[in-house]
Amino acid sequence: MPMSGRAGPDTFRVVTTRAGQFRVEMPDGLVIERLPVGLAHGEWRVAFVVSGADFLSGEPPRAVGFREEFRERVALDGVGAPLVSRGGGGGGSDDEQEVRFNYLDNGLTGVRVTYIYEGDVRSSEVVDLSD
Repeated sequence: MPMSGRAGPDTFRVVTTRAGQFRVEMPDGLVIERLPVGLAHGEWRVAFVVSGADFLSGEPPRAVGFREEFRERVALDGVGAPLVSRGGGGGGSDDEQEVRFNYLDNGLTGVRVTYIYEGDVRSSEVVDLSD
């Protein structure tokens, strides 16, 4: 059910989505795309592709430590049960990074994904995992 709210200077949207894809464009040009969420071997797989920056520039390159930058931009919370991490990973190239998380299938009915830019919520979604 779509809802709207207010955070900082811009309006943001909260939407409920199926496990399909979701895309957010940040003001600084970074594009965060959540790939379809899947269940395999007792774990929910939540993956993102991030583009719109030169990840190999800088010293050290921006790609080094990008997972920490990503966690400042994207917050994940469990719906129906807490998220229990089972690992994850990531990697990429000069123009994109992939970040993925694995969570135990412990009764989760959804995952709330909040997209943040400089402390302000830009968008939020609840991925419906029930079926």
